[in-house]
Amino acid sequence: MAYLSGIECAVGDRSEDAYHCNGNVRISRGSYEEVQVITRYADNNTFKSGIVSLGGNGPVSQPFYVFPDPKYQGITPAYFVRLDRTVYPVVWGGNGGTAWSNLPADKQF
Repeated sequence: MAYLSGIECAVGDRSEDAYHCNGNVRISRGSYEEVQVITRYADNNTFKSGIVSLGGNGPVSQPFYVFPDPKYQGITPAYFVRLDRTVYPVVWGGNGGTAWSNLPADKQF
């Protein structure tokens, strides 16, 4: 299971073309070599964060950054979290989202 929180999207401070979304990704337990946040918009365009390793002897939380096309400014995408080789949809509640490992994995990525 993974959690997303603190997601904010904005245009960068140096260029109108640098639209980005950032937040935090956290795991509850275990260890994953490859953790990645994925956004998918209604037209099926996807954007992926960098890959981080979480858990084990390392941190259980890290910031993430996604750089969607500026045309998506103001549009909320669907979020997914990839834990090693499996991608899970994020279910939102309040100000955060949970990628539940007991939900069916998304095979589109």
